[in-house]
Amino acid sequence: MKRSWLALATCLLLALAQAQPGVQQVLERGRGLVEQAKVSYAGTVFSIDQPLWREAVAAGEEALRLVPEHPEALRFLAQVYGQVGWYIRAWEHWLRYIATTAELSEQDLEQLSKAGGELGFARYQAGDLAGALTFYQRVFEINPADNHALTWLGRIHLERGEPEQALIYWELGVERGLAGAAYFRERAQSQLDYGVAASDSFFAGIKAYEEGRFEAALEAFKAATELNPDYLEAWVWAGRSSLELGRSAEARRYWQHVLARNPDDARARHFIAVADAQERWGVEAANAFFAGIAAYEAGRLMEAVTYFRRALSANPRYQEAAVWTARSYQELGDPQSAIPFWEQVLALNPQDARAAHFLQLARNQVRYGAEAASAFAQGVERYQLAQLQGALVAFREAVAENPRYLEAWAWLGRVYFELSDYAGAAAAYEQALALAPDNEAFRFFADEARRLAGLQPRQSP
Repeated sequence: MKRSWLALATCLLLALAQAQPGVQQVLERGRGLVEQAKVSYAGTVFSIDQPLWREAVAAGEEALRLVPEHPEALRFLAQVYGQVGWYIRAWEHWLRYIATTAELSEQDLEQLSKAGGELGFARYQAGDLAGALTFYQRVFEINPADNHALTWLGRIHLERGEPEQALIYWELGVERGLAGAAYFRERAQSQLDYGVAASDSFFAGIKAYEEGRFEAALEAFKAATELNPDYLEAWVWAGRSSLELGRSAEARRYWQHVLARNPDDARARHFIAVADAQERWGVEAANAFFAGIAAYEAGRLMEAVTYFRRALSANPRYQEAAVWTARSYQELGDPQSAIPFWEQVLALNPQDARAAHFLQLARNQVRYGAEAASAFAQGVERYQLAQLQGALVAFREAVAENPRYLEAWAWLGRVYFELSDYAGAAAAYEQALALAPDNEAFRFFADEARRLAGLQPRQSP
């Protein structure tokens, strides 16, 4: 009996060895047909209905008849079916090829992924999410580097309301730097945290908001808050949508709810301020003002000026808009343009010491130059803080920048006097007197400083 089995095995091996040259010849003929087909049908969509492609398939099938499950024949047919878009046949032959334990090259993996991906997408388009998932999962098992399959697995699990599974793929997508992965990871996490229905409603609201459909956005965000009252982000966006619709009182209610749950929420505080401004100054003025603030904080000063002036046009009594217009102009190095806006602030509130200070600074910048005026302002500030040496340095810088800066010479003399440097005080007051010969105060302090310094009396002109 043992001898008969050995004899049978020997016969089979001999038959296989004899068949191998025939298989290779058939496959070579098939490859030649493929090359002919590519040339003959160039510029067209390749199809199994084209004769040369049919002959190539027939060659592959003939090779399989000679040696069933021959790896090279299976691979050849998988490739041909893929090239003519018959993806189910390509897929079946790739799986049979893998079952022979043959190794897949990088090109093989690419073609297998293409076939499986096309079949998965076809099932997705037909609404068969489970079927689509089956194909994409198998592709990803065979080719874990396939980011296309990874993306679809994450997406389909999300659409099926399976956030735990989706999150696995989207976290991997984020690690690989895939476009959109961070967004979908957020969606998956949101579904886990707040429930699928509330999360889907929230993201529908985000889409509507970004498209400018604020009424639809508000309805979606409200639905999310009703489905899960703990979804604070939905409350925030409901407030934003209400604000876009000019419903400041409604917006405030949403944000007050957020603050009640999270007192440290800076966004809610910001938007309550926007709502307050809308009610006080009008929607158009308030929206323009806060757009200006955003531009200013981003360093876009000219854009900020445009928004602040628009806010003032909408409501000329909007004091903060006037302040920020003037401030932006001054930071742009245009004190001349800042002056009328500081004057407007003082007209609205004559007691505004800040505006009075910056108005004087702007006027000094126009008259004496920006560097000299800034040094002078710094000197006054240091003097008020009793930092006399610092004030001395600043006033000396101011007169060095502009020797005709009368007020700077006067302040310089005053500081020297308080430091008991009477010679320095005399020199500073004499410079001031030269610029204002009729100023009796300067004359008095110049003479007094000379006396205290032990200098000869000044010669009368």
